This record gives sequence, structure tokens and C-alpha cells, in this order.
Amino acid sequence: MQLIPHRIAAVPDTVLDVVVRDSASNVTVDMPKSASMATSLAAPLQEETTSFPIAIGNNSPNTVRRNPAGGLVEAAMENYTHMENPATAPKPRGPQTILDDLLPNGMNAQLGDKDAQFALGVVYKKAEGVHQDDQAAMCWYQKATDQGYTAAQYNVGLLCEKDQGLTQDFDIAMHWYLKAAKEGVLAAQVKVSHFYRNGLGVAKNFLAAMDWHLKAANQGHAFAQYSVGDIYHRGQGVPQDHTKAMEWFCKAADQDGPEAQCSIGDLYAHGQGVPQDFSQSMQWYLRAAKQENARAQTMIGHHYRLGQVVPMNLSQAMAWYRKAALQGNASAQYEIGRIYDYGQGVPKSYSKAMDWYQKSAKQGHLNAQNNIGSLYQHGRGVSRDYSLAMEWFLKSADQGVAISQRHIGTLYDKGLCVPRDKANAMQWYKKAADGGDAFSKKQFDRLERQGYGFEGGKRRGFFDGMFN
Repeated sequence: MQLIPHRIAAVPDTVLDVVVRDSASNVTVDMPKSASMATSLAAPLQEETTSFPIAIGNNSPNTVRRNPAGGLVEAAMENYTHMENPATAPKPRGPQTILDDLLPNGMNAQLGDKDAQFALGVVYKKAEGVHQDDQAAMCWYQKATDQGYTAAQYNVGLLCEKDQGLTQDFDIAMHWYLKAAKEGVLAAQVKVSHFYRNGLGVAKNFLAAMDWHLKAANQGHAFAQYSVGDIYHRGQGVPQDHTKAMEWFCKAADQDGPEAQCSIGDLYAHGQGVPQDFSQSMQWYLRAAKQENARAQTMIGHHYRLGQVVPMNLSQAMAWYRKAALQGNASAQYEIGRIYDYGQGVPKSYSKAMDWYQKSAKQGHLNAQNNIGSLYQHGRGVSRDYSLAMEWFLKSADQGVAISQRHIGTLYDKGLCVPRDKANAMQWYKKAADGGDAFSKKQFDRLERQGYGFEGGKRRGFFDGMFN
């Protein structure tokens, strides 16, 4: 094909854009130049553009403009005016924009191809040949959503939910998940149900959660099937039904869903909806553990620690707990802390116990919070500190942990770190006793016999002061 120079835009001593015309096809084609000059220019991120070869069909314009220094289409047209005023510099473009020009799908994305826009968003999100950039990913996803691209709607929701380089906003995330979910995106339907179930961006609504989970579950989505089973298992918004829970767990387990496999193990371990069978529970836990399910690994550790089905083996228990703990499982971290705290199969180490309790407590594990308080109360592995003990006991006591409530009662009863206050001690002993703590019931009864009431100080007896 013979190319005939058609028009040139330039500044002194620098060729910025060359447009040539094919005399035979009457289609203007551009000649790309080195971007060495352009890389020193600057432009806002939202002006990103990309370059990628595009096909010119019968319906395409007869002129294709590609100008690495000046921009695409409109920016290039601005450069053409330099023929009349060659001393005027072209519109600058930043390094990010220049980089876009070099990426696959770049030109198609800039020209409005929604598939290319979505693909370019994925490139930035996954750092495929570029630095990871959530803002650039969001920019291109949103361009695709403007054209109704459902996968992009879901990905925008993910970016808003995860707080990855952007401001976390559950309301906006829910907005985009709903758009995609209504268009039939299964992953979005699962997200919508998760948001309703946990009250993220919307009021908590178990019925709505079940409705959206069922939409996805009936289309074969394994995690949705597990979630339907879990809702029945917990009785959230529906009557608790372990039989229905097992049915849905089995559907998901047939697709190798590790969460469902672990939950089937739970039902066998507790005899819920099925006869109790530790052998069956161990088999299901092992299936899930092979897929690195941390909760299943923790439950296998329990079997070895308690000698259920398998001989008691504390070293095996520790090994399974470690697998789960290294994945961040709070229960496994707590169990390792207990093993070091009590020296079960390992040398007793309060400092190691404290380390593992703290890992677990940071994730909200209530018993770990209580045990940290106990270590501070008794000065085990740390300097004795009743104030810190009280602080940790309150974390778990406020959420109903009876043993923590008892410890707080003791601190008030003995006046440790707080002024001695028998009435306050009675209140905490009463809470713990109501939670089933027998020792606290005895302490409450003792103080009551001594004449202490809830109002503070001793109650006055009938004859008190009559003969003064």
C-alpha cells in the first residue's frame, strides 16, 4: 500500500503527528513516532488513553489518528492547528497516559469498546505488565459500566467493598452488586445476599438474604448452596432445620465446596439432623482440610486433642492447629495459646501463650481476651497489671462471657485496681451466675448473707440502730 503524506502537525524542530492517506483506499492512516518527548509531559489520570491496533471497516471513519504526544482523536485534532501556529505546544499528557497507549486493548478502550475497557481495568487491577493501580482499574471499569457491562458492575462493587486503594463504601458497593445481580451475575447475587445477611450497606434482612442465596443456589452456585444450608443450620429468618441444612450442604459438597464439607462434619460431630458419628465427621473434615480449609484443620486438631475416633495425640493436634493458625484462624490460635498456657505436650510457656492469645484476641476471640486478662491478673509471662486485666476482662464480659464476669466481680470484691465495691462485685457475680458459673453463684450468696445489696454498702437490718 502506497502512503502519501497528507498533513503534518509540528512545533519547531519536532514532528508531533504525521497523517498519511492511502490513495487507493482513501483511508488516512497515522505514523506512530517515538514517545521519548511525550514521557516528560503531564496530564491528569482520568485522561488515560491506550493504543491497540484496530480494524477499519466500511462503517469506520476514513481517518485514523494516533498521536502518542498529543492524544487520541480530539487531542490530535488540536495538534493539527499547529500548522497555523507552530510555536504552540500540544496538549500535554502524563506518563500514565503514555503507558496506556502501549497496552493491549488500549486504543479500542479509548474508542469506546466496552470489552476492551473492562479488559484494561483487569490489567490495572491484576498488575499485568503494569504497576497495580485500583484507581485506574476503577476508571476503566466505570467506563464499561456506562455501557451496561455487568461484569464491570460487579468489579466496581468489589473495589468499593474491599477498600483497596479507594475509600471503602458498602452503600455504593451494594448499589453496584444489585445492578449486576439483577442482570443474573451469580457472584453478585451471592454478594447481595451476604450484604443483607450481615447488614452491610443495607438493614440486616435474613429473608432477603435467603431469597438472593436461593437464586444463585438454584443455578448451581456451590457457595450459595452452602449459605442456604448455613441459614437453615442457624435458623436465621427461617425455622432451624438441620435436615434441610444437610441437604444443601451435600449439594455444595458434591461440588467440592470445602465450607460445606466442613459443615457436614459439624453436623455429624454434634448429631444434628443425623446420628452422632465422629468417624463420619473426621472423614468430612479431612476432605475439607485437603483444600486448606482452616476451620476443618482446627476441628481435626480437636479430634486429636480429645481422642475422638483417633488416639489422643497432642503433637498431631498442635500440627493441625498450626496449619489453621498460620491461615489466621482465631480458634486455632487460641488453642495453641492454651496448649502453651497449660503445657499440654509442650513445655509450659506463658510468653508464647500470650503471643498466640493476642493474635486470636485481635480477631475478637472472646476466650482469648479473657485468658489475656488472666495472665495479667496473675502476672504470668508479663508483669502483674490489674488495670490491664480489667480492660481485657471487660472486652469479653460485655459480650456475655461468664468467667470474665466472675473475674471482674473478684476485682471489685477484693479492691484490686478499683476501690473495693461489694455491691458492684455482686452485680458481676450475678451476671456470671446467670450465665451458669457455679462459683459466682456461691460468691453472690456469700455477699448476700453478709448483708450487701445492689445499692452499695450493707443493707440495714430490722434491729440495726434501735439501741444506739
